[in-house]
Amino acid sequence: MNGLLEFVFEEVPPDHLAQMVLECAREKNNVSEVVQDGTILRSDYLFDLANLSEIAVGDEDVACTVNLISLRVGEKLVEQVTSRIIHYGDISDVSFLFSSAECKAVGISASEELYRWAKALSGKYCVANFFGGLEPASDEHTQLFSKDRVGPIMEL
Repeated sequence: MNGLLEFVFEEVPPDHLAQMVLECAREKNNVSEVVQDGTILRSDYLFDLANLSEIAVGDEDVACTVNLISLRVGEKLVEQVTSRIIHYGDISDVSFLFSSAECKAVGISASEELYRWAKALSGKYCVANFFGGLEPASDEHTQLFSKDRVGPIMEL
């Protein structure tokens, strides 16, 4: 299977959003672009806790896209990852998009490995729900996993 993968973490608590995003971004040199509501920002913006906290508790809807050079998935680094932070109402969701080819390039081929990564990340940051699969990950027929189980697609 080849295609674009999406991993969604729903309802990230406001007091955990900044730390989750910063853990995934890791360092300024790992961020190639930050765009919030159509405005290109410096990567420093992402590493200012006040900015991320404002997104998490703000009254306005926010869409922030962060292009990462790599994302740590377990012990492996998957390259060319896009992260999205969507805040609406009082809810913040975080998602990651990357290709199955990038996963295979670093030796990730089983949905179980991606599930363990997502489960650990969601547990650490008290995420209400998570799931992943072919984009859009909300399609249960093409999911690699949901919060409670590995999905119908077992191998990339």
